[in-house]
Amino acid sequence: MRKRAGMTYILSRIAAIVLSALIVMPAVACAQVSVGSIPDGMPSGEVVTYPTDNGIVTDIDTPFDGNAEQDAAENGENTPVDGSVGPSGSIDGNEDKLTFDRIANGYSVRAKDRTLKECVVPDYRNGIPVIEIANNAFSLCVELEKIVLPDTVVRIGNNAFFSCEKLAEINMPILLSEMGDNVFRQCKSLSAITMYNALSKLGSASFYGCESLRQVKLSQRINIIEHDTFYGCKALDSIDTSYVTQIGEDAFAHCESLTSLSFYSVEKIGDRAFYGCALKWASLYGGLTELGQMAFAGCWQLTDVSLYVSAATLPRGCFIGCFSLKNVLISKSVEKIESGAFYGCSALSRIRGMMGVDTIENNSFGKCDMLTELNLPVSIKSLGDDLYGENDEWEDRLSDLERYPVSGESL
Repeated sequence: MRKRAGMTYILSRIAAIVLSALIVMPAVACAQVSVGSIPDGMPSGEVVTYPTDNGIVTDIDTPFDGNAEQDAAENGENTPVDGSVGPSGSIDGNEDKLTFDRIANGYSVRAKDRTLKECVVPDYRNGIPVIEIANNAFSLCVELEKIVLPDTVVRIGNNAFFSCEKLAEINMPILLSEMGDNVFRQCKSLSAITMYNALSKLGSASFYGCESLRQVKLSQRINIIEHDTFYGCKALDSIDTSYVTQIGEDAFAHCESLTSLSFYSVEKIGDRAFYGCALKWASLYGGLTELGQMAFAGCWQLTDVSLYVSAATLPRGCFIGCFSLKNVLISKSVEKIESGAFYGCSALSRIRGMMGVDTIENNSFGKCDMLTELNLPVSIKSLGDDLYGENDEWEDRLSDLERYPVSGESL
């Protein structure tokens, strides 16, 4: 009888242990896949599936509902939205100077205190990645000198660092894919920037007026340089544009230290794209189908130009005021040379090619004092009455170039 009672006790204990395990296991599985948490070692910014013990696969990178405080409360968190710190990032001394806003798939961050001098943006807040620097996030933070951005950031919004005149040090996140307009406009202390190949969109006027910017490494996925992107970057002397197909209006205007550039892949150049640049030569290739007005106006060091282009027209004022230009080669595809195209190129002495040109407008070669002979092709159908004469419109523009041959300000 005593042996049977002992056996009954042992069986009852085994049953209790099994029942306890069955109750605990679902809770453990749920804890492993709670929305908003990312397991250690897992890269951020990706949609990830994670198997549970009961075979269910759960997406842990789902869109958030935009209510950060409610989600924090549901997770048992008492930390406020402003100045919170994620598990693998910290903001030394910045806890009360940043604001985090919940957006789809993560957080957007912006400055709460515009007197920041240094800042480290965390990569996570409450296990959720910081993926965006908001529009106007640090604009007019005039004392900001250094900021560290996490690699979880995929977008930097418009005007994010506008007029941060003391900002000298910033890193570009490896996963950054988009930069808005005017992001670093008037950041006058910024000297170098490196963009990684995840970046495919660079907004207009991104570095407008960054007068100390010397070196730029572009992402190979950036094919379009928007208008005004590097306007007034007086110190810029190194940038690889091998993968660029379009250059917008005023994109490199007044880049006074930029002496060379690759045009190998360029198909379109906008108006005044290189106005007042220090380019010494320009070889434009067959892929170029569109060349803007005054595209190379005032390139005072330009001596040689080879136009192996597909574009049918050399537009108005294209090379006006290129005072050092001596030699020009024009491919057979060019059919029209518009008014003022070479106006004021006082050193121009030789033009080769032009075998396909059928129209040359008035004042195309106005004030080209060294051009004593012009061999006209048999294809000519329309010839202006005064190819070499002066013109009030072009005289005014030329006067501006002579008065401000080197200037980072708008004329």
